[in-house]
Amino acid sequence: MSDLLQDVGEIIRAMRTKKGLTQDELGSPRYTGSYISAIEMGRSRPSSRVLRHIAGRLGIPMEALVSTESRAAELYAEISLAWGHNSRNEYRKALSILDGIAALGYGSIVYHHTRGIALFGLGRYDEAQTEYTSAERLARNSGDWTVTVRALADKAVCLMHLNRISMAAYVLEEADLLCQEQEVTDQQTLDFLYYHMGLVYSKLGQPERAQASYQRVLQSGRLSAWEQGTLFMGVANTLARQGRPLESIAYSQRAIERFEECNSQDLVGSTLLNMAESAIQAQDFAEARHLIEKAELTYEGIQHPRGLARARTVLGMLYLAQKDYHSSANSFRSVLDDPKVPKDSSLAGETWALLGDAEAELGHTEQAIDAYRQSAAIWREQGVLMSIYDVMTKLGQLFTRARRFEEAAATFAETARILFEHRYTVRAQGRTLQAASQ
Repeated sequence: MSDLLQDVGEIIRAMRTKKGLTQDELGSPRYTGSYISAIEMGRSRPSSRVLRHIAGRLGIPMEALVSTESRAAELYAEISLAWGHNSRNEYRKALSILDGIAALGYGSIVYHHTRGIALFGLGRYDEAQTEYTSAERLARNSGDWTVTVRALADKAVCLMHLNRISMAAYVLEEADLLCQEQEVTDQQTLDFLYYHMGLVYSKLGQPERAQASYQRVLQSGRLSAWEQGTLFMGVANTLARQGRPLESIAYSQRAIERFEECNSQDLVGSTLLNMAESAIQAQDFAEARHLIEKAELTYEGIQHPRGLARARTVLGMLYLAQKDYHSSANSFRSVLDDPKVPKDSSLAGETWALLGDAEAELGHTEQAIDAYRQSAAIWREQGVLMSIYDVMTKLGQLFTRARRFEEAAATFAETARILFEHRYTVRAQGRTLQAASQ
């Protein structure tokens, strides 16, 4: 039994397990489960036809498994090991292997993609985006449209983590157009694409488009418990944005059931807070407080400081809805003063805006102005136009109520200018990315 066959078998087994397929399902309809088992054990050498079938079922390039050329075989065997480490969340081990590899020929696609996964798993999103861009360019040049779309979607996820939301939307829409033009049919790739389109549209304040994207994923019926949970969570968020809190709570409960199945307690806590926000929207304050307390217990159990910080923001929202403005302001300040909350995070942007609301209700005009400006600066950096518009509009209205009409006019004009400039900045960045991919 050669090392190469062992390596091929290891990556096939790791990827099959990650995707939740049995050996029979991986081989179907051409090959038996016992034959797949022999391959995974390194007891049988698969032909190129067999490898092509397996790679197709796994949704990866065939070169990720093995190559017939001796030099490339050594390279791909190492990449296979790295891919296996990634599938087990052993990203440092994967990166250690990949650091010693020089990408060659068409195999560079899987090299860059595998390296991107490892870097992403380590939170090095800028570097991961660069690797996905390289994979996309090579896949596009080779005419492998499924891999091109997946690389574009992975790159967009990196942009989301870098808080470049509008740019992520641009890249995902490019991938969607490519799916239509090139008739990409791989369901796993399409599910990944449309799920993240839903997330981006939700963040951009476009609930109808988000829900349409989520619905396309739900129709496939191929999701794991974790994937179903995140999808239900996304649908719940879009319903909340549409002012439908009771429906949102129902979807959130479905999300919690799925997250508990796979023991994703951080997402259980996050969903409980989403439910609390919907309960506040529905004026059910007792239920909101109960959900906040449950979320706090969940986050305390897994020692999740940022989750606890968000719980304090939602508690401040509850105080705000109950017109207890002093308590709400104190709750928001405790979050903004927390060293574990990044100053440029979405949580900080949201909390500054809410603090502005509380300060405005208390008649603290200058403090409210400062809070709104802090929030607007964060949302502008992230490119979340709906949030920029909301905060800047509140700021302009505050100036108007204070009869500071010149400042109000300047604020509304600045809002229009930001929205106009951002639209063309995103288009220009998109053209730059498109040119770099070709």
